[in-house]
Amino acid sequence: MNMTTPVLDSRTADIPDRRYFLQTLLEHAVHAQEHNQKLALLLIRLDRFEYINAIYGYESANILVYEIFCRIKAMLRAEDYLAHTGEGEFGLLIPNVLNAGHVLLAINKIQRDLGKYVDINGDELSLKVTIGASLFPEQASSPSSLMQQADLALITAIETEQRHTIFTEKLMQNVASEWGMADEIENGYYNDEFFLCYQPKIELKNGLPYGVEALMRWRSPSRGLVPPDQFIPVAEESGHINEMTWWALNTALREAQAWPVELWGNLSIAVNVSAKMLHHPEFVDSVLSAVSIWGNANALTIEVTESALMLDQERSFKALGQLKDAGIHISIDDFGTGYSSLSYFRDIPADELKIDMSFVKNMLANQTDAHIVNTVIDMAHRFGLLVVAEGIENQQTYNALREVECDFGQGYLMGKPLRHEELIAWINNHDPLQFSH
Repeated sequence: MNMTTPVLDSRTADIPDRRYFLQTLLEHAVHAQEHNQKLALLLIRLDRFEYINAIYGYESANILVYEIFCRIKAMLRAEDYLAHTGEGEFGLLIPNVLNAGHVLLAINKIQRDLGKYVDINGDELSLKVTIGASLFPEQASSPSSLMQQADLALITAIETEQRHTIFTEKLMQNVASEWGMADEIENGYYNDEFFLCYQPKIELKNGLPYGVEALMRWRSPSRGLVPPDQFIPVAEESGHINEMTWWALNTALREAQAWPVELWGNLSIAVNVSAKMLHHPEFVDSVLSAVSIWGNANALTIEVTESALMLDQERSFKALGQLKDAGIHISIDDFGTGYSSLSYFRDIPADELKIDMSFVKNMLANQTDAHIVNTVIDMAHRFGLLVVAEGIENQQTYNALREVECDFGQGYLMGKPLRHEELIAWINNHDPLQFSH
């Protein structure tokens, strides 16, 4: 239930609220139009304010509101106008700005000078805010559209985990496109527009096939082949990622039944799982159910990114530990880009780490990247973990990774993502000796 923070004393009573802010917004817009000036609107949202309310109570939250108001107010010019427009949110009007660059300077100043600790009931909390901004009349044609655009910029910043966003027409087009894409994804799921490709992984010391990574693809009737980095985030935000992941998991296990095993045995099948899926209450049971239907639990690898794993470490480790106990392999994707530490290595419920391709691609030319790759391989082996290097595109990189005893490799040198029929041909025609030189 959305509750309005109660007024505690004369200090918070003196802070202008949303009603006064909207009235002042209208007055400033009229003045800007009459004098051919630009007006900027910033919406400033305090991160995790709802948790502060819940943990410390409304009294302490109100004191925090007053503290933030005073800190921002101290940065402003006399003609700027600041109000408390919602729970943990402030509206700031900056009249007579020059351009978007001028607005960005104001945003940076607020985020820099506000980013100090505040005492709440004896606890020191760091203050972080997310800001959405828009300009009148450069972008908005009316006070109401100015407010809507700043709101949209703020929402976009929060959803994309950016510290701030300034509204642009391109942002509006992207949002509209994403809204339309969300509906198309739902229709595409039921119209069999999605399919899987499989990228081979091989054992570096002998070139033998080790497994594949299942990669989701979407061929839209109107958009054509849509890149995963465009539709996956939309699927996650719209809630479609759950059903799509279950489909990918079951499809990969089902299609694997047709792969030839005479030459190389059962290949490992890696399926990517998002943070939302990992923390779903039915995640473990659903994976185990799929394995019980299609069998071959030992061939399944669940891949999660390091950042997704660390969003809720205790919950993630518990879920992955249960799958590992059931014989399912666990792989940590994009390793090296997140929170790696010795304690993390010690406790992680995984079988393998995948070194992010950003390090692998430059390891021959960049000594720092090479050192990172070598260190991760050495530490992983000390903790009993296998290592997969992503993004191997040439024989020289392959050879360098083999020399430092990296276990497995994946990349265009070994094979691009292949349709089901293409993968079967690759399995039948693969020659391990081609990587021996």
